Amino acid sequence: MNNVAKSLAKSCASLSKSGARFASITYTAKESGEVARFTLLLGANYGRLIQASLAIVAKKKVTGEIPLQAKKEVLESLVQSLVSFETESKNPDYTCADTYEGVTVGVKCHKEEGTVYLSGVVVSKKVITPGVFKAVNSKPLTIAKNALKKGTAMTKWRQFIVRPENVDTIKIGGKELRFAS
Repeated sequence: MNNVAKSLAKSCASLSKSGARFASITYTAKESGEVARFTLLLGANYGRLIQASLAIVAKKKVTGEIPLQAKKEVLESLVQSLVSFETESKNPDYTCADTYEGVTVGVKCHKEEGTVYLSGVVVSKKVITPGVFKAVNSKPLTIAKNALKKGTAMTKWRQFIVRPENVDTIKIGGKELRFAS
């Protein structure tokens, strides 16, 4: 972790040490250019999010070959994620194993790049400047999986890369960290 990243991670960590679990982040999306203010719940129990999502998906009724396959794959993925979380083992489907170093609850740093990330459950989002989104051409199985996941706790989990070009401010527990762009 380089000195700039250490300083930034330390600042984010000091903000969250106040015991506050909510954070506000004004964020500019890289591809769309959308600027939005997010309210995040830092330190949410990821295992509970998986369990809640698993229960919702399991109850959903589906018919047809593609929706049935989608449900099977989503349930298998959630179960594998839950087992990995509960046993503190590596999920073989997780492509970023050993990539990050935890700083504090909801704050981590990329080991090689030194980039800081904030992650948590999105409680609210207020768009300040609308973005331009490109059309997505998903396969039917992906569309079916997304429909099953809609409304689950897992869809509210977000990770934000903390760079001056993406983040204007972070507020946690009444304290503010402002970035010069």
